[in-house]
Amino acid sequence: MSAEQDKQEPQKLPTQLAHKESPSCPVQPSLPPKPEADVGNQPDESKPTAKKTGIIIAAIAAACITVIVIVLALVLSGEPSESGGNMQGGADANALLLAATVDVGDTITFGGYEWLVLDVRGDSALILSESIIEARAYHNYFTEITWEDSDLRSYLNGDFYNKFSQAERDRIAETNIINADNPWFGASGGNDTTDRVFLLSVDEVVRYLGDSGQLGEGPPADDSEYWWGIYDEYNTNRIATNAGGTASWCWLRSPGSISSYASYINYAGVIDIYGDFVVYDFGGVRPALWLNLQS
Repeated sequence: MSAEQDKQEPQKLPTQLAHKESPSCPVQPSLPPKPEADVGNQPDESKPTAKKTGIIIAAIAAACITVIVIVLALVLSGEPSESGGNMQGGADANALLLAATVDVGDTITFGGYEWLVLDVRGDSALILSESIIEARAYHNYFTEITWEDSDLRSYLNGDFYNKFSQAERDRIAETNIINADNPWFGASGGNDTTDRVFLLSVDEVVRYLGDSGQLGEGPPADDSEYWWGIYDEYNTNRIATNAGGTASWCWLRSPGSISSYASYINYAGVIDIYGDFVVYDFGGVRPALWLNLQS
């Protein structure tokens, strides 16, 4: 694969903020003074005394204060964001409500990055960085390698993971990662791993970003233009852009056709199952993780 490729304009994926007004406090209308005539013949309990009027006013004031306190408590109660601060637009919401309001396809903010929600299970969501966060090699020298021993896995679960605050790290779940063999060419995927941050596999890209059935059909004929990968109607869903907004390619964790190659998604959104050299240090990194939505 050429290190430089023609770029094409990325197609943006589509990504409300409710405002409630505080209820106004009721105002007790003043009553006109009662006539003094026939005071002696009127029962005492029928004319409000100053003491009774004061009690009524105090009760109304107490009710108003109670309403105000409740409203302020709702507005100012803890609203932890994905990044440990205040929520900022998009699908962000009160953490206690987040699990109920986040849906597949939403974009949320966590740890200073924008993330695409791929799956929601109970109080957890599988999220994928909305764009490529940086460029790195899958492995720093040319050799046969699997995800388990790759430098990229070490980086994501080390230096990258430690960029998050402690509160944020507590929300990132340990995940049992299945490292399957290359689905078309058979190169070993190595041992399964337990990761907090990882890359998607070929199978997961198809599962979450669109399945045309090509993966299960096996590789196309050798004379096919795309004998090496999956080119289908879901290419647009798979296109990733770098920090400059330019469409670029990014690594997958699955092995390529041989153990010194890794699979990737090219700049046009085609899944390259054949793969390319793990030492290419200009490969894009698009991390994924399982996030606890209610912590």
